[in-house]
Amino acid sequence: MRNYSLKPDADLSCINAIAEALHDIPQMVSRFDSIEGDEVELEEGIRMHLSCFEHKSWPHSPNLVAVFEDELSRN
Repeated sequence: MRNYSLKPDADLSCINAIAEALHDIPQMVSRFDSIEGDEVELEEGIRMHLSCFEHKSWPHSPNLVAVFEDELSRN
């Protein structure tokens, strides 16, 4: 998002939509207690927020859920 936002022709509505999808995730993660917490529930919450960004509305924008899934599969 940072690099995209620096382009002179960046679509501000796209940047806003990405920010809206991401803004609650840091707080969700910081509240997560890895000892008693449910990782599956946290992952589902993150997926839900990421899916709020409708990537098909903007050409060449990332599918945030797919990026998240790809990162999970690597770890």
